[in-house]
Amino acid sequence: MEVNLIQERDGKQPNPEYLVVACGKIMHDFVKTFLIPDDSKIIEKFSIVLRPSENETYKKMTYTLYNLTANTLLFVCEQLPHLYFANSLLSKLEPWIKLAGQTIVLTSDHVSNFKPTGGLRPFLRSLRTSRCTMAVEAPNLELPNTISGLPAAVMSWCQGHNKSAVVYTVYVDSLHLDSISAEPLLRLMKTPHFCHLPVSQSTNQLQHIIHNAQLHNSNLYL
Repeated sequence: MEVNLIQERDGKQPNPEYLVVACGKIMHDFVKTFLIPDDSKIIEKFSIVLRPSENETYKKMTYTLYNLTANTLLFVCEQLPHLYFANSLLSKLEPWIKLAGQTIVLTSDHVSNFKPTGGLRPFLRSLRTSRCTMAVEAPNLELPNTISGLPAAVMSWCQGHNKSAVVYTVYVDSLHLDSISAEPLLRLMKTPHFCHLPVSQSTNQLQHIIHNAQLHNSNLYL
């Protein structure tokens, strides 16, 4: 399988205080629903192209960097890449991590992967670098729980380069965003390092996402 990484960049160089990295389907749907206005400017796009070998299909995964506000960039990663691709993406993210004063990673995991057994409702856990200067708004991630993929790659890089960073993981019992899994994330958006963001109060897009997820799940029984 051959991998090509295609990059498109806007010429203007922002100077962000925050870089927010949203990883996975739930976080993609959350930021699309509540954070990204229709007129948000795209700074950069990364496309990972998987050239198929025999018995494999062509696949292209696109990741987008938005200039969300005057001091905040948002990198959206809908599909969690394999660790090999995560390292390729990290190399493209490095200049923006270096520019940003603070890096915040948002990701999700299924509650069944949390040890010891978590609660029934979605909940947040956090992991920070030793140089993190931000007030962290969720309990620390307990051992033996871990993070992986792009969130782990970003946090490892920030730790090794003495950068302030934190990752928030929301543990949910669904593979799709719904009003219940959005609750802890919306509470997080009201805390000091997020409250400057343009959080939408409209749930129209969320209802559309939930409807599509229900249709998708119903197909499992056909």
